[in-house]
Amino acid sequence: MSGIGASAAAVRERALAIAGLLAFEDWPDLDDSVKKRPLVLLGCDEVSAAVRIDDLYVDLERGGVSWQDSPLALTTAEFRILCCLIGQSGAFLPSRQIYDAVHGAGHHVGVGDDGHCNATRVHIKRIRRKFRTVDPDFDRIETWYAHGYRWRAET
Repeated sequence: MSGIGASAAAVRERALAIAGLLAFEDWPDLDDSVKKRPLVLLGCDEVSAAVRIDDLYVDLERGGVSWQDSPLALTTAEFRILCCLIGQSGAFLPSRQIYDAVHGAGHHVGVGDDGHCNATRVHIKRIRRKFRTVDPDFDRIETWYAHGYRWRAET
């Protein structure tokens, strides 16, 4: 399975592996065995641990992202959110699902049951801002009020 120019299914599998197979607690001090776990589970090697979707390049092994060949400095949380979005490209993901990918299932923030909505909105806003430093017309992350967010592939 080649990483660059990989099929949509391969991109989805790898992105979901990064977003879903590593527990939130694993991220601060990742050692090599933990970093490679999703790649090994998917039968990938380090060379094929990168994907390109249109102008987006994601290095799943190192957590690097670039847009239009310009590197973006995403936080770990932002990287995981981006992986969720590209892993389900075209589908709207609820705020709760995105929040759980970053903080783990069942984690609560703020008062009431909707604190995750504000936290996710802030993360998405910051991700968009970073993309717009490179491309002022960036519009690939779409919002559907009360339904969630999605990565829109180039048409």
